[in-house]
Amino acid sequence: MYKSILICSLASLSAQAAPATTTATAKASTTFVSSTLKAVTTTSRVSSSVKPSSTPAPVSNSTNPCARLSSSYSKQAAAAKGELTQTTYKVTDVLACLRDVPINSTAAAAQVDYIKQYMQFQSTLAYLKNPPKSYPYPPTDILGGLDKIASKTKSGGYKNQFDFEIDIVKYAIATYDGHTAVNQFLVSNFNFLTNVLLVSISGDGNSLPGVYFLQDILLANATYAPSDIISIDGVDVTERLLSRASSNQDLDALYNSALYNPSNNQVGSSYAGSSFIFSEDSHTYKFRNGTSATLSNIASTKLSLEGIKSGKDIYENFLVPSTDDEEEEQTPSSSSSSSTAPSKPSDPVASNIEAYVKLGFPTPVAVAFDNSVGGYFLQSDPSVAVLNVRAFTGSVANPPGAPKDYDTAVDFQQTVTSFLNKSKAAGKTKLIVDVRGNGGGAVFTGYDLFRQLFPSLKLEASTRFRSHQTADYLGTLFSQFPGLTQQDIDLDSKDNDTKAITLAKADAFNFHSYIKPSGGNFSSWKDLYGPVMAGGDNFTQTLAFDFNNVAQAEAGGLQISGTGDLPNFKDQIFKTENILLITDAACASTCGLFSNLMIKNAQVKTLVMGGRPSKNQMVAIGGTQGAQVLHWDVIQSKAANGLELLAKHGAAVFKDSALLKSVTNVFQKMVADPPINFDVSASAINFRDSFFGGNGTDTPLQFQNVKKADCRVFYTAGDIKRVATTWERIVAGNYDCVDGGKKW
Repeated sequence: MYKSILICSLASLSAQAAPATTTATAKASTTFVSSTLKAVTTTSRVSSSVKPSSTPAPVSNSTNPCARLSSSYSKQAAAAKGELTQTTYKVTDVLACLRDVPINSTAAAAQVDYIKQYMQFQSTLAYLKNPPKSYPYPPTDILGGLDKIASKTKSGGYKNQFDFEIDIVKYAIATYDGHTAVNQFLVSNFNFLTNVLLVSISGDGNSLPGVYFLQDILLANATYAPSDIISIDGVDVTERLLSRASSNQDLDALYNSALYNPSNNQVGSSYAGSSFIFSEDSHTYKFRNGTSATLSNIASTKLSLEGIKSGKDIYENFLVPSTDDEEEEQTPSSSSSSSTAPSKPSDPVASNIEAYVKLGFPTPVAVAFDNSVGGYFLQSDPSVAVLNVRAFTGSVANPPGAPKDYDTAVDFQQTVTSFLNKSKAAGKTKLIVDVRGNGGGAVFTGYDLFRQLFPSLKLEASTRFRSHQTADYLGTLFSQFPGLTQQDIDLDSKDNDTKAITLAKADAFNFHSYIKPSGGNFSSWKDLYGPVMAGGDNFTQTLAFDFNNVAQAEAGGLQISGTGDLPNFKDQIFKTENILLITDAACASTCGLFSNLMIKNAQVKTLVMGGRPSKNQMVAIGGTQGAQVLHWDVIQSKAANGLELLAKHGAAVFKDSALLKSVTNVFQKMVADPPINFDVSASAINFRDSFFGGNGTDTPLQFQNVKKADCRVFYTAGDIKRVATTWERIVAGNYDCVDGGKKW
């Protein structure tokens, strides 16, 4: 059986975990600032009136900074008595150790070449290098920048491995694209955290909001009025928050991503490996009332530093690729994965419902097992239903406690169906769809949700990907095999060649996987591949998914409602004018795709929340609008499958022996281990550009001007303390469109 999932997200699936039981224990996030390595974010659980809950363990007086960390690690491991999951240290101690890790210039230069073979799949290279005038960030030449890093490496310009990694990661961050990440070992295995969660609050819902510690807002009462923060380390708080790295190309979305998001019980964060770096052991927060607070930051890692005496030991223990069956030690040695994994609750759904209710959610009438989507009825107005879409699910790994045959995408689909049926039966006439904090997920769940809400409307699905030599090699080979059938999906063959052919039939580089946006078929790989010149680069023809091809849809993760024998609603449950889409501009990826369908195809009204302290209009979609993320390990698997096919079919496909040798060499390089160890699966590129409605432009949505929301609303303290308050006051009309927009 073959099944894959088209994911249009990088970080969104982390939002599916069960929430903490109180708002104050929301998820942590970290920040990286590429220019100065100085940033602030909202990360831990401490207000200005409470001491930090996590203090780094003391280090020894050893002269080597890494040896000092090792000493601290041993003390923390001993105190943990086998329960160790991560260790914490002073920020400056960790940075001193990381800059003690030596660089192997030869391996580093080879590492750049290794990275470039994946970055050639990035669809936005030309537009990043020469963006339109409306783009808010400076041009970035990704491949040229990597070449400069390679030259600097060869000339001895780097004194340590860490600074080399930082420069590489900067280029991924500069894409402002949640689908793009270049994971490197040191940067990704040490997290840098502050000790506060921040929120943006307007006192009356109309006055400009201030930035507060979340804990202060939760503690506010008749005798205690918290003061807002005006600066961090002497820098205006708005400027400081905007200086953080982000996967959002819109500044208001960037601002919101630095703040606690009540509807998703998490703090948004951009992606750069898995960590973001600042250099201070503390940040000083100055308040409008003239007081200030200096709070400690921490650095943490899950690595075992037992026995480490120097940065050289770190390089040799972690960065030199393992050979043969050697195990890579990348987790604390004092704790096995089985002992540190969270215990599975006896009833995960019930436990999660209880946790969300404590956060101010109503009791759901329908909820997915992984919490990606939940439906609610408002007690304050019996006509209103709310669909809170926290993530467009599609995780390959099932959540804890899931049944053996559990499918996240099917669960998402069935939860929506159940919610709509219950809404119809209960006589609900108005619908709020809340996608705040939604970073994306499986592409077809976004299409399916729209199809269930609007059964008669067209699904837009126009995309393209970059044309280059490796893509041509993959497409030429895989397209020799006809399109996927249901028989292929049901087949459970143990023959390697049959398995390889089945994978090729369903692959993104097989022209049989697509149709033309007009509805016709491509005649060959060459017909699809082009290349077509646009924006100074080469691309495929614009292409679309054939949703009526059930086998292809299932291979993509989900059969869409109303296709094949899968039923859908005959009539639209909620009238269009009675549907409101709520976003925080950080909506990205599949969320952006779904929201574009809602806004452009269905003409649904939009309300956006938060943003910078101004009353200007905000966009509804400010996150990445790429059509699909492709992780590097997935690209590796394509190359590996290509090698499997070449062994038996290569000579027939590539009749020229020199060409066959070239193709083989390209695939072999892609499946090889990196010269310097890192988690390839945590790196990714934006594979497809997204287009909408044949608007007559070659510029992808990621670089187009985005439609402003119909109404902008500031958060109040009530919204932060209780999620349902937001929905209730919008339904009751107890809000102002601060941008002069029109209420729902």
